[in-house]
Amino acid sequence: MADGNKTIDFLAMVDPTSASSSTHSLQVSPDSNRKNDEAAARKPTIGCGRRSSPLNLNMDPMKLKRILSNRKYADKARRKRSQYINDMERKAKSLEAIVGMLSHQVGLYQKQHEMLLKEQESLKRKISNYPSNTYHKEALRGKNTGEVTSQLSKIEAKQGKKEEGHTWMPTPWVPKMVPAPTLSMDRQSKPELKANSRSKDPLSLSLSIN
Repeated sequence: MADGNKTIDFLAMVDPTSASSSTHSLQVSPDSNRKNDEAAARKPTIGCGRRSSPLNLNMDPMKLKRILSNRKYADKARRKRSQYINDMERKAKSLEAIVGMLSHQVGLYQKQHEMLLKEQESLKRKISNYPSNTYHKEALRGKNTGEVTSQLSKIEAKQGKKEEGHTWMPTPWVPKMVPAPTLSMDRQSKPELKANSRSKDPLSLSLSIN
């Protein structure tokens, strides 16, 4: 009877509904083993999960305890697995959304990459043609310089011919003749000179001042 009470207490701790049903089945026939067997046959299962199998309440309590604990842990593992699957499905949906967004960006980047490749090819062609262009420009520059030098030489030759045609001849030096002074002019100028000489004499100036 003590073993039966232990089993009932353990069942009440695990599943109260099953424990109440087991106590009812045990209380129906407490005196005879035959009636207990009939009660166990009438209510043989204590289910827990999708793989529940019938349990005999008259088995060893330790074995019953082990079976119930195993079923409890199995149910817990199934719940964890279902939760893990739900989490993985949720993550998969979020990753699919991210992949859809990134695929659009990848398409844009591919177009940009193609445009950059075309630009690179055009630049390579320009770089390959650049030396020939420089050579052509240098040839034109040399031709132009040759033409300029030839024109300058022609102009210098023409100027030399003109200078040879018009030679410079120095004019002879001719002295200028100064006319001789007349007598009338000498007579008129002498008194003036005397007057001027008197006025310039310092003695006469001092006497006149006194």
